[in-house]
Amino acid sequence: MIIVPDTKTLSVTSRYCPVTPTYMAYESAYSLLSRFALYNVIHGDALVKIFAPAKNARSGKRSRFPSLAHSASVSPVALEECFTLAAMQQDALFLVPTAAPSIDHIATNLRVCPACMVRGVHYSLFQYLLIKQCPIHQIELSQACRTCGGAMDYSLNSKLFHEPYSCVHCGHLLRLKQGQCGRSYLNRSGLERLILAHRIFERGKDRQLFFDVNQPTNIYFDNTAQFSSAITDFAVHQRAQFSEVQSMAASGHGDKSAGFYRVSNISRCSPTDAKVVDLTAEELVPILKCIFRQMRKRYLPGIKLSQDKLAGMWRGVEQSEVPTLGYQLVGYLDWLCFWCGVKTPSDLYSKARSCAVRKLGAWLESKRSHDVFTSLKGGREKNWLMSKILAHEILFFMSTQLRRLSEGEPTCSKADDSRVVYRRWVGPTAWALIVLPQQSACEFHFSARSAFAELSWWKVSKPTQRETFLSLSH
Repeated sequence: MIIVPDTKTLSVTSRYCPVTPTYMAYESAYSLLSRFALYNVIHGDALVKIFAPAKNARSGKRSRFPSLAHSASVSPVALEECFTLAAMQQDALFLVPTAAPSIDHIATNLRVCPACMVRGVHYSLFQYLLIKQCPIHQIELSQACRTCGGAMDYSLNSKLFHEPYSCVHCGHLLRLKQGQCGRSYLNRSGLERLILAHRIFERGKDRQLFFDVNQPTNIYFDNTAQFSSAITDFAVHQRAQFSEVQSMAASGHGDKSAGFYRVSNISRCSPTDAKVVDLTAEELVPILKCIFRQMRKRYLPGIKLSQDKLAGMWRGVEQSEVPTLGYQLVGYLDWLCFWCGVKTPSDLYSKARSCAVRKLGAWLESKRSHDVFTSLKGGREKNWLMSKILAHEILFFMSTQLRRLSEGEPTCSKADDSRVVYRRWVGPTAWALIVLPQQSACEFHFSARSAFAELSWWKVSKPTQRETFLSLSH
């Protein structure tokens, strides 16, 4: 038998064997380099030397990024030499700065789906900390070896690629065991979920989508206890909010039945040369009053906050023992005081106007430093977005607080089971802005996680009102 080599094989001048397939959609740099290591039998230090970024001309040292999710952690010259990838495919290997602007939510340790590892695939989005499950198999992402429990540093280092797809500590494969491999296939619904999960990143590349999870430090706190509580709850609620807002943002529209806060749009972009005055704190005060008025009419009917009633409530609401049936009334009063910038309900009549202007002025300054406001050119769009974010934060914090009683969160009083200790809940809020440019118009869609529709009608009887007011007066 005479074997005649293929002409393509004879013409190949590359120093390394090409991998097959050349590229798998949405795979990470770790996935691609691991396949390269297997095809060329190049592991550890030898592989790192090939793909390490160039040395700095001044210091003579290589810049080292904390995560392989950063595009600068791998030499672009080496990628071009070893792989025939399009620019879009090469960008998809990383998260920063192509999909995410910073490493704030990027995992420093390798996170894998054991089912995907059966096919030898690791996706870029697995390193995004806010994503909890594999979108294909909907199972928890593993942040450590399932055999020894060891974590692996996700950077271009010799240990990570000493044995591709294996634990750097014990050497066991990171995939499912032999008898569990039936779940590893990529079906149609799994592929659709994968595409949907990446769509939000694709829009972010062209700055058509801005996503923000409000950090606890961006919220004004009255005392240390509130800040400590927010830090504790933040990690628990952050991922849940991200998942909901991501789904709405990626689909391009919000669920109109989700509640009061829904997707809105502006039909045309305002001209950049048009002089639009920036929003002031005084202009936000009517929005604040309107929201609290509507909340009181809808969820606390029959409550009349006269000057005489408020004058007697001279103590702060935080850590007060209040009747269980009056918890939502106290929550309403507390958040009204919070946004008006006063310490006690008795100050709502005498100091509310001036304090609210100062409070909202500080809130405005904290938001104007956000990247989205420096990217938007139209003043009208900035003002529109600012009012949306304010309304969303007011509604989210207050409605979440009013739900706490039904979720069993408040702590019962030691002296009386019919009374609870009120604590203000402050946590993360999430919102996304999608900019959809068109030929003659530019639509702006605001998506936010709504808790408003989950509230139920709650009537507070007059005896309970009197008891609640007395609790805050002594």
